[in-house]
Amino acid sequence: MGQTLSEPVTVKETSCCGNELLKVGASCLQGWRINMEDAHTHLLSLPDDHDAAFFAVYDGHGGAKVAKYASCHVHRKIVSQQAYQEGNYVRAIQQAFLEVDQDMLNDDVMKEELAGSTGVVVLIKRDDPKSMGTMYCGNVGDSRAVCCIAGRTMPLSFDHKPSNKEEARRINAAGGWVDFNRVNGNLALSRAFGDFVFKKNEKKPAHEQIVTAFPDVTVEPLTPDHEFVVLACDGIWDVMSNEEVIEFIRVRLAERMEPEIICEELMTRCLAPDASMGGLGCDNMTVVLVCFLNGRSFDHLSAKCSRPIQEQVDYPRTIGLPTHKTSPQGTTPAGIVQQNATVPGSAAGAGVPVPHVVPPVALGNNDSVPNSPISEEIVEYPGYAESAHYAESVYTFESEQVVLVPPLAVPSTSAQTQTGDSRASSRPDELKSPAERPLTDMNEAPSETERSAA
Repeated sequence: MGQTLSEPVTVKETSCCGNELLKVGASCLQGWRINMEDAHTHLLSLPDDHDAAFFAVYDGHGGAKVAKYASCHVHRKIVSQQAYQEGNYVRAIQQAFLEVDQDMLNDDVMKEELAGSTGVVVLIKRDDPKSMGTMYCGNVGDSRAVCCIAGRTMPLSFDHKPSNKEEARRINAAGGWVDFNRVNGNLALSRAFGDFVFKKNEKKPAHEQIVTAFPDVTVEPLTPDHEFVVLACDGIWDVMSNEEVIEFIRVRLAERMEPEIICEELMTRCLAPDASMGGLGCDNMTVVLVCFLNGRSFDHLSAKCSRPIQEQVDYPRTIGLPTHKTSPQGTTPAGIVQQNATVPGSAAGAGVPVPHVVPPVALGNNDSVPNSPISEEIVEYPGYAESAHYAESVYTFESEQVVLVPPLAVPSTSAQTQTGDSRASSRPDELKSPAERPLTDMNEAPSETERSAA
């Protein structure tokens, strides 16, 4: 938590864009913080690949420079990778994150920066004209991407915290330590762009440093049940749980509220009424909301969101959770396909697809799902739009489809402060993500006290 103002800056920078496949809204808010350190990018199509859409949120700390740099370069670096041209989008995202980080380290000005940034990105690619496309989510840090599938909540990313067992193992192996759930008693994230003071072990490659910019990547094939995906920084997730955010958005989509207005209302909901609430609701806030139209009208999506959830199910098991143990120098296949898996308890043939969480290296290990090449057939995304938000500026490129909404002054309102994420308490350990599990060995037998308590 940084220093705070006596009154919050409630002017929101908001924009929207869309085509026949996607309807997108985005907004950011400085709030109680002295400076705006967030950045975000939304593109209906990549500059060098009009057949792919890209969305990202970067939450800076210690300054805005790293977040700004990432917002301008990560998407371009992804599409420039040889792996991208070969259809291996997972590998392209992984390499691009590391290369952007290395580019900053090679810059005489940037390498001296004490700043860092999270990064959560969603690449939507349609290689097969018969499919609705596939989402690839790359993540470092604790910004999140969460998807709504027929009203159900599906996390696409998992927070990188030093208290996670595998993250702590890497930190210790690189010469660092975890104290008070912080890297070397300082940084609350175990992965980030920048933060080069934690990346000075010359005996370790980039992905094995105390803090690394190497991302986890999840793969999620799109279906007609996919309604929207929301990307946001921890200024949102510290106040509301995944499920609360999904419900908040879905109710408003059912009322035909525009995505960018929903983003504004979500930030207003999370903004603290004063700065004495321990940091909750006092952070910078950024939200990007991507609604899936798939050639249908916005009214059709609104009608889908108005339908009640037929049954409440547990979070699905993820496949091939990251091991963080192997080297990203391994050879990966041309692409990945989704394993035939559905959420336990759902009707046959109607289950929610389980996202494939890609290990940070060779995808052919015993923990990964079967792989197969991705088709080279491409369906063109109509239109092209790109914008990047940070600080006081909005940048747009080569598109008349981007509609910029004038900054809107919104009075701060009382935000309920719910510190706990209901996911962790409602699910058994075996269904929890690595970031939610305690640092202790989860395979060790329960103590006598624990058995008697049970």
